[in-house]
Amino acid sequence: MVGVSGPLLADSARDGTRFLIGLTLAGIAGSAMLATVAVTLSLALQHTLPVTSRLFALAGLAVLFGLADLADRTPQLFRQVPQRLVRELSPGMLGSVWGFDLGLIVTTKKVTSLGWLAIAGAILVRPGLVPLCVISIGLTTSLSVVLWSTRIRNDTRCLVKRRRPWMTRTRVFSGSALLAVAVLTVGLAAG
Repeated sequence: MVGVSGPLLADSARDGTRFLIGLTLAGIAGSAMLATVAVTLSLALQHTLPVTSRLFALAGLAVLFGLADLADRTPQLFRQVPQRLVRELSPGMLGSVWGFDLGLIVTTKKVTSLGWLAIAGAILVRPGLVPLCVISIGLTTSLSVVLWSTRIRNDTRCLVKRRRPWMTRTRVFSGSALLAVAVLTVGLAAG
């Protein structure tokens, strides 16, 4: 996405700005929609399961996500918004489509499972934090695209150069952190 928005911004500041505004606003809308679903699920679980069971479920998810990251198998959908839309949509609409997809969080590629566990933790333990958690993740994603887009402009080599080792190191760190969270959560649930 930054490979599209950076050059778009370099070619036309107006078109690039329209793209980034659409991306950010639609990202917030997508996150708000996901937050609504997550709050509903959270309230249902809160009334169905005792807190100890929810903490053990969270610890189990932390182990699964941690092991997935360590095995370089972060759960994600291997799909993207179709590239043909770059040619078919105006910059503002293109940014809106991509932003909404980013805001939904579950439909985009992931480097680590940290976001998954943050959302699961809010759903299972702190229902009041679900909207803040989901919208923060969506907004952070959108804003990082905006910042990278304005930084790289036409030079997209930074997007592929040394990308794989960086992703692997990040996943190892994430997996280790998630396993530590699992241990702490089990201690909290058992105590």
